[in-house]
Amino acid sequence: MQVAVKRDKPELAAADVLVVFLRQEKSLPPKSVVAQLDERLEGRIRDYLESGDFSGALNSTVLVRTGGKIQTPRVLLVGLGKADAFKIDMLRQASATAATAVRRLGVSSLALLPPAMNPLK
Repeated sequence: MQVAVKRDKPELAAADVLVVFLRQEKSLPPKSVVAQLDERLEGRIRDYLESGDFSGALNSTVLVRTGGKIQTPRVLLVGLGKADAFKIDMLRQASATAATAVRRLGVSSLALLPPAMNPLK
């Protein structure tokens, strides 16, 4: 397996799937990287949140097709659970969930959008 670390805008990621970690919230934080990505996707992520089809509960997932709006054809949303209950182990669990989902898709490349983190207490 080959691993490359790059810092770039998520919509420019050249991968088969983009993994996006989200907390259990009803909306996206304004002006966040994910909100900007959602704008490029014409509100597809917001639609999943507002409809309740994706809640952001720990280890929940949903696959969003991008319709050619960004380079990556699919975005995998992965839940981190409630923000006020967050522990670093929850990111580990969500990462394992993402790895399992991506493996099932049979893709050869992926990009990760790590969650915005507040300083740990």
